[in-house]
Amino acid sequence: MLLLILAFAPYVKAFYDFSPKREVSDKGEPGQVEWNGVNRIITLIVGIDQFSDEHRFVDAIGLLVVDPQRSELGIFMISPDIEVYVPGLNKNSNLRTILNNKDSKGNEIEILVRSVESLMAVKIDRYLLTNTKGFSEVGRYFDPVSLDLRYDLNDEDVSDTKGRNISWGKGRITIYQDQFVGFLAANEYGNDSQLARQSRFLAEFAANLDSLRTLANIPQILQAIEDNVYTNISKNEFFTLARHLWAIRRDQVKLAYTQSASLLPLESKGLYSRYSPLTESIDRDMSSIMFNFNLAKEQARIEVFNASGIRGMANSRARWITNSGGRVVQIGNARNITEQTTVYVANPEKYPVTIFEIERIFGKNLVYATSPYEEKHIGDIIIVIGESVVR
Repeated sequence: MLLLILAFAPYVKAFYDFSPKREVSDKGEPGQVEWNGVNRIITLIVGIDQFSDEHRFVDAIGLLVVDPQRSELGIFMISPDIEVYVPGLNKNSNLRTILNNKDSKGNEIEILVRSVESLMAVKIDRYLLTNTKGFSEVGRYFDPVSLDLRYDLNDEDVSDTKGRNISWGKGRITIYQDQFVGFLAANEYGNDSQLARQSRFLAEFAANLDSLRTLANIPQILQAIEDNVYTNISKNEFFTLARHLWAIRRDQVKLAYTQSASLLPLESKGLYSRYSPLTESIDRDMSSIMFNFNLAKEQARIEVFNASGIRGMANSRARWITNSGGRVVQIGNARNITEQTTVYVANPEKYPVTIFEIERIFGKNLVYATSPYEEKHIGDIIIVIGESVVR
């Protein structure tokens, strides 16, 4: 009995002491609703190359979509060279360099999250951010990753954590812990190859979580995450998320990325390439991951009207709803500008998943009408977007 207590003591202490930390510019979202562990959660994952506190470049970025009800994990990798519209700053910026934008100083993580939301037309619930050194430190406590490589990979700029040049031959390969960052950074064959390889690596990494090595190293893993990862995932949410990921099998993982065919090359400014996104193509790229079948099954007819005074807002938010699986049947402008974003729905009990998704998208500034929508309409749910949407 004493031996059992001694064996479990480090685990109990690690669970008790674990305290995830937010990115330094994250002041915390007031009233952030705790994830219930049942509904789908979308997390932005960010890997940065950090030369100093003032010079941080986004090297890898993607979306992690966990759907507990369907026991599925979706991984969607995004090219960091995409030029995105930055809400709040009212200008475009390259994702790779957005953390260095002087206008976003002190608000970098929120600017990054909102920019990806604008690009992908999805509501992001949480974020995870680390740098190359931090990822290597966390990764060393997990199993090596094995996968099939369709080509020889020999990028001269890639090295392991000890600075040794590394390469991989075609076929079944094993990526060891000190090679994780190098494998993800290799860009010998261009954007599509790198993003596809990153998504496959993360899928195999997730499928390996239920290993004896992971179990044995839980105290060290938790400490390494606390020391090297920034996140707004709470302690309870973290353990709930880990439990779902632990149970994921490889055949329950869906993969996708922003393909080159969905990007229009722009004139480069500086060292990095720049691309303009083709949103319709990107929506198709990510439909297999973002589309919520539980929402689609409710078949609610949704109308979206713009009363915010901001041009294009109805089309923008209708895209968010559609990408989540919603059925938008009409988009237009309301007659008058209104303050609050208002939802009109006669039978909300018929559309619980749809209502939940609408609340995710529009947030705390949403109100429900107590009387029917007075204008001519055909929808089961009418959303009138007010000025509060920009807050």
